[in-house]
Amino acid sequence: MSKKNLAADQAVPQTKMAYITNVYPLLSETFIVSEVKSLIQAGFPVRVFSLFEPRTRENELDDAELKAQTIYWAPNMRLGKVLPAHWYFIWHAPRTYLRTLRYAVQHRNRQASLRSLVRWSLNGGRQRKQLSTADLQNLLLHFVVVMPFAALIRREGYTWMHAAFANTPSSFALLTSKLTGVPYSVSAHAMDIFITPEILAEKLNNARFVVTCNHYNKSFLEEYYPEVRQDNIHPIYHGTDLQRFSAADRNEKAAPPVLLAVGRLVRKKGLAVLLRAGLMLKQRGVAFQIWIVGEGPERPRLEMFCRIHHLHETVKFYGACMPEEIKSYYQKATLFVLPCVQDENGDRDGIPNVIAEAMAMRLPVISSYLSAIPELVNNRVTGRLLAPNDPDELAAVIQELLEDPALAKRMGAMGRKRVEELFDSRKTLRELIALFEEQIAPVEDARAAT
Repeated sequence: MSKKNLAADQAVPQTKMAYITNVYPLLSETFIVSEVKSLIQAGFPVRVFSLFEPRTRENELDDAELKAQTIYWAPNMRLGKVLPAHWYFIWHAPRTYLRTLRYAVQHRNRQASLRSLVRWSLNGGRQRKQLSTADLQNLLLHFVVVMPFAALIRREGYTWMHAAFANTPSSFALLTSKLTGVPYSVSAHAMDIFITPEILAEKLNNARFVVTCNHYNKSFLEEYYPEVRQDNIHPIYHGTDLQRFSAADRNEKAAPPVLLAVGRLVRKKGLAVLLRAGLMLKQRGVAFQIWIVGEGPERPRLEMFCRIHHLHETVKFYGACMPEEIKSYYQKATLFVLPCVQDENGDRDGIPNVIAEAMAMRLPVISSYLSAIPELVNNRVTGRLLAPNDPDELAAVIQELLEDPALAKRMGAMGRKRVEELFDSRKTLRELIALFEEQIAPVEDARAAT
């Protein structure tokens, strides 16, 4: 039975979905916003539960309407909220409570600190940075704080949960499902599967289905987590809005030519490699400027490099910008350069959405042979892919494309065709909604039959 039929049949209970994410809404995760909006437009009653609020404004999507529709859950992790919820389950479902507690103890992270959780709970659960990586992935600690959430899911009649990431949100969904019987699904992206997540196989195998944003991730899970059911993993690209990011001809290009990079200023974006390549180009007398759009913890280090090497007049840091402002930067750029690398902790990008946006704007892209990027960028056709951490080769390729504008223009045109084929958000979101409809329909049919 399709979702449309469910909506039309008043005798069939309607899905009530809790959408669980870490921090919402963020500039670096606008794909989450698009996903939520698409689910709502498709007829799914969705409520977003953000476990934490944005800590700083550097990556916060300033949208009052989105925030008003979101429940920020951290205040409910205080001991004053947690303890009554534990008593609620002990009283109403003692066997389920003890069975779930036993499961959490068996799968706890032994490196985590119970003391840090207690301090964090007494402080109101607002400062996520007070918890270590081990704490944030410890299922036993999650069992302690998840009870108010599980009680709300049971009390308010939610029938489905979707965890937007395979780390803490999926821990909440897994435990809540065991406490309440409400099924859940999971999205897996990058950091949440690459940085040694705890009990990843348990989270994914207990989910009704798993969505991942590229085929590389599915292959990664197959190789490193063979116990995960591969037939349960569905690769669906995030996609980009091709109507919004469209330019028949970029006549507003700035001079000297702009090498544009967009994204959070973190190590895995490879911006230090770009600056070292820029230094080489300057020493060769090549005319160019670098525009870096985004904010993040690496900015002081990158700016220091520019000052030391006298690149501060060539490199401009524009900080974070709202989604509606980003198109003007693409419009004026000559090349889009994001030489992604793998961080020391194993983190790396899948397919940065900004690469798809740049290609939609007919910008030739220079990036790396890393993770899923080759699924979108076709080397020497839509742009260039290089080995990570190679500023010498990067400088040579940038110079080649700057000196051959006809080649760069052809690559930009082919890039637009490529995203039209693979990354049109209208197609990818329809594919995602169809998956939700297919997986949820049997659950709703079973509810209707009882």
